[in-house]
Amino acid sequence: MINYLKIGCFKFELFICEIINMNKIYGWYSLKAYRSNEIEYIYLNQDNQETFCTISSDKKECPYPVGSSYHKDAVFVGEIARYVKYVEPGHTKK
Repeated sequence: MINYLKIGCFKFELFICEIINMNKIYGWYSLKAYRSNEIEYIYLNQDNQETFCTISSDKKECPYPVGSSYHKDAVFVGEIARYVKYVEPGHTKK
């Protein structure tokens, strides 16, 4: 069972997202993770709006380790429906 999706390899992430496409996926965003140069992932939500995440999970609970600075900082961004792409650290969003 996959507890969370934090995959640096683009092709593998697409493969995993396709496998669990039938299940609900939930996203979180941690500003501390972003400031620590973690990869940001862009998904479409149920309304086809771009949603930025630093981590996602098939469970509706934050997958960052409890007590970690990322867990304390993470904000639930809702259910995400489809993977779009990732943004490498240091790249400006357009």
